[in-house]
Amino acid sequence: MFKQLFCTALAVALLAATPRVYTTRYDVRRFHDCNAAAFYAADHPLVGLYRYRFQARFVGTTITHVPSLGYRGSARIMYSLAPGQSTIVLPRWSWPDMSASQRETLGDFADALRNHEIGHVEIALAGIAGRTSTITVLGQSFAQTKAMLQSAGDNQLNSLASEVLRTEKTYDRVTGHGTEQVEGPSYGFRGGENVKFGCR
Repeated sequence: MFKQLFCTALAVALLAATPRVYTTRYDVRRFHDCNAAAFYAADHPLVGLYRYRFQARFVGTTITHVPSLGYRGSARIMYSLAPGQSTIVLPRWSWPDMSASQRETLGDFADALRNHEIGHVEIALAGIAGRTSTITVLGQSFAQTKAMLQSAGDNQLNSLASEVLRTEKTYDRVTGHGTEQVEGPSYGFRGGENVKFGCR
């Protein structure tokens, strides 16, 4: 729990320091009326989404010939979010004759969804904060060793992505994909208003 709280705090600090760490795109839909929008929201729990991809950067790569052994390769890997591939998707909905109260409810719904998705951003940032990997391989040729380094790096990246995904699934489970967002802090995650949408 302490590690989760520390990572979350670190991610919040990183997010504050890099406000452009994600872009926002909108799912534009026009419904027949408010009730149709509410039905759609109830039937689609993943209305809001955070899409991202990690990338690995090799630092200090060396490949040296070792007599009677072959080629030894080593590298340090640093991780980051791939530029242009960190995106929050939010609803931008409308319907005819939208009342002021409905507009306010829709705005609150979108704000709560954004807050929940920022929780996913924080988890992704915490997963890579200060994280590096060192890999060493031994191949029979320079080309093989280079390919082995890349393969080992890919495996490390996939392992990191799987680890972060497990944390995201826990976050979604304890917050009900945002419908129980207030429960987040009890598990070391982001809190906030619960995601809810209805017509009034």
